[in-house]
Amino acid sequence: MNNETGRHSGIIIKDMNKEITWKALILCPIIYIAAMGTANYYTHRRYNVSYSDPLYLKYMLPFFAVLCVAAMIMWVIFKKKIRPPKGTKKMPVYYLIYFIPLAVAAVPAVMPQGEHSVEGIPVIAAVFVGIAEEMMFRRFLFAGLIQKMSLYDYKWPLFLSAGFFAVLHSVNVFAGMDT
Repeated sequence: MNNETGRHSGIIIKDMNKEITWKALILCPIIYIAAMGTANYYTHRRYNVSYSDPLYLKYMLPFFAVLCVAAMIMWVIFKKKIRPPKGTKKMPVYYLIYFIPLAVAAVPAVMPQGEHSVEGIPVIAAVFVGIAEEMMFRRFLFAGLIQKMSLYDYKWPLFLSAGFFAVLHSVNVFAGMDT
């Protein structure tokens, strides 16, 4: 890294310890989207279920849980490098403690032995997906874009994060969803 220009691999960095790089800011959501697309494809091919099939959530639940945990780990790693927009309150980490009972509740639903009730799976899946997507696309990507672009106008960070969010939902075609 050249300390005079503040450049590293073509990416401008003010202070490597205090600010997230463009590379990390863009790469994390891309990896998340690729993982979701791969999980959809695998579930569709392995279990022969499509996006509209009632068993889709049962087979996708382990992937949702992994993505949720990965998004939270990523948030913990980068939380000091991405500051929330000015005027927002800082939330303590312990508000995510409710995730642990949900993860425990999900285990019986995804165990391979026997037939388990699938009634609670949509609720558990919605919580996993909600936490993971909010962490990745609002807390990480949107807040990071606001910080990187140093804008008072949130228009471009909003459009860019919404674009990534739309791409995430377009990978549902890999689960056999008709376009």
